[in-house]
Amino acid sequence: MKAACLVAATLALSWSGGPRPAVEELKLAPAEGLTLVKTFEVTYESETENSSERGSTSSSSEGERFLTVTDAYESVSDERITKLTRTFDRIESSSENAFEFGGNQQEMSNTGSSDVEDATVVFEWDEDDEEYVAESEDVDDDVLDELPFDLDFTALLPDDEVEEDDEWEIDGETFKTMLSPWEGIPWTYDQSDGESFSDDGDQPEPEIEETVDGEVVVTFAGTRDEDGVTVAIITLEGEIQTDRTIDASREFEQGSSTSHQEVSETRTIEGEALWNLDAGHLHSIEIRYETDATGTMESSFQFGDREFNNESDMEQSGSTKFTASFRVAE
Repeated sequence: MKAACLVAATLALSWSGGPRPAVEELKLAPAEGLTLVKTFEVTYESETENSSERGSTSSSSEGERFLTVTDAYESVSDERITKLTRTFDRIESSSENAFEFGGNQQEMSNTGSSDVEDATVVFEWDEDDEEYVAESEDVDDDVLDELPFDLDFTALLPDDEVEEDDEWEIDGETFKTMLSPWEGIPWTYDQSDGESFSDDGDQPEPEIEETVDGEVVVTFAGTRDEDGVTVAIITLEGEIQTDRTIDASREFEQGSSTSHQEVSETRTIEGEALWNLDAGHLHSIEIRYETDATGTMESSFQFGDREFNNESDMEQSGSTKFTASFRVAE
């Protein structure tokens, strides 16, 4: 099975030893044959208020999501990684949700998993098409087509050598993609009420249009020793605004529903990454961001000959922590 996956960056692959210079070259430079275990984790919590002429509702949510992969850099040229074998070791999530409407309260939890867990995918560089081709005996082509190759945080890296206190920027869209290592992975969720649902269920996917503005300022803050290796300290700070429209429809036994939602969201971001200068790859990263969002929704419900329409306003706030750490496989 094959699917194409575009690469976001080319790589320089050399480092000379000796004393650290005042100027550093931050780059992705894994040694051929290196195998890294990469662990990603997100924890979040949020509060939402909805109000309409029919009344108000409130909800809260907290949860976490995990991904662990083992990446073997099997072939590396002077320009790029030419062959990478990735095994998806752990894919799971959990959440706790509470709802309140008209004095009534309801709680719901769910756990998430994916059939991609335990799968192995091989990415190879195609010189003719100048892109990575993904192959797997464990994953369907339509899923392969969506899995990202770059889980190395190359978006963090500057174009040139840097001195301490030098700054550069990551645009909002690229930053959001960098924090989405789960991109393309299909999920199945088991709810506490015994029901299950999946990303590829019978219901049509919502139509989503999104614009992302803003940037994150990245600063080289010097070097230090961390766990016995010399790392570059990279700080991040910025604000990203996202405007999103969501159109959804759903069919069920008693009738149908449609909805149109418009949401404006602001994320205030700060964090720190450590880049292993000796081995040429990420050591760890921690990003925290606060989210504030407002929105409106128009919805319609059809039950036989009866139709109900509703308009509501939404306010949401929340906080998220994203972490990743890389270690050499034993």
